[in-house]
Amino acid sequence: RAEKFGFFLLQTLARAATRHPACRARSVRQLVKEMSSAGASVSPTEGRLTPSYFAAALENDEVVGDRKVMLRCFEEDAAAWGARLNEKVEPHVSYGPEQHTTLRLMTWNINNLCGVRWDGAVTASQLMETILSVNPDVVCLQETTVDGTPYTDPHFEAACTRVVELDAALEAAGFTVHRGVAGNPPTCGSRLPVLHTESIDLDRAHQWRERVKTHIGKLTRDADGEITTKGLAQNRAALHLELDLTAGGGVRGDSEATSIDIFNAHLHHANYTPTAEGIRAAEMAELLSRVAQRERPSPAVIAGDFNQCREKDFEHNSAGWKIVSQALAKFDGPVDDGVSGALEAAGFTACWDAAATRNYGDGPPPGTHWTGTTVDYVYLAGKNGVFQSANVLGSGLSDHLPVVVDIALSSDT
Repeated sequence: RAEKFGFFLLQTLARAATRHPACRARSVRQLVKEMSSAGASVSPTEGRLTPSYFAAALENDEVVGDRKVMLRCFEEDAAAWGARLNEKVEPHVSYGPEQHTTLRLMTWNINNLCGVRWDGAVTASQLMETILSVNPDVVCLQETTVDGTPYTDPHFEAACTRVVELDAALEAAGFTVHRGVAGNPPTCGSRLPVLHTESIDLDRAHQWRERVKTHIGKLTRDADGEITTKGLAQNRAALHLELDLTAGGGVRGDSEATSIDIFNAHLHHANYTPTAEGIRAAEMAELLSRVAQRERPSPAVIAGDFNQCREKDFEHNSAGWKIVSQALAKFDGPVDDGVSGALEAAGFTACWDAAATRNYGDGPPPGTHWTGTTVDYVYLAGKNGVFQSANVLGSGLSDHLPVVVDIALSSDT
């Protein structure tokens, strides 16, 4: 997993502030002091949830970029935020006969049920407890590999077995389960009838197709340590489901949408360029071209792990963004990979930008990834649909936090 987005952040996240040529002579603490005197935000505002890693880095330069500290901070934050966040998510009545105006969707990168540190063994029942606690109508999961046979990693093979058990648990809870076709596939569970499903190869045509790597577990190697298993399906995929909004007694008027399109996407962890013309922009362009082919005015949702944070989500933590952007620059990662701009140009709105209720307070989300950044999103476009709520759950079951949104569906939207 060394190539994963979070890994190259962890090595110099914040430490880049002292190694970058522009500020090599200053410590992190000195840099932030200067930023603070210039009006930049440094510490959490009262009542605002801010990842504790940034505060730890300011207190002690030696822990800057320390993977163990970052993971510990994430785990402690998830535990500390859990009660505060989870109890503020409004109860939801399942979409159907009793109500047909609000759809609840959860998106969650579950790290293949290997826990925060990849050495855990999260069970299907543990994950289901969190899922069912918010009663979603649709679940979009990422990192849900079920076939561990190409690898020589017993831990990962056991994790794949647990994902199969999760499929069964979802089905027992009333979800139909669909999985994309990729080496590291997305999975959707829906309690609404599925009219159409399709796996979209996001790396079908771009220039980096042959470079795409997904390192989960260990590839089979020979006695000399050389990789012998090649040609695995290592592309990234988006899973498309068209869901029926008229089923279960939910009679809708002529001016209302009768279906909704859900696209569960997991963009690549490496962008291959420090610009907005990299692999993730190419993957999103492929997905948006497929979205544009729809011949119906129904709402469209693009949800998942996009592996890129946005500067606007650090508006209350300018020091944190300075650290993150310098770390990205050091490893040739883009501060803007072009994905959010492409989505907005196509008429999509991010849940974090919508005028919706939030369980974490006003402003940007508190961070959904163990690096202290937000890389998990739900975007919405189309008539008859607006965000009613956008929520982050506290959970120590993965290196990402779950995101839960409510989408209001009516002729007035």
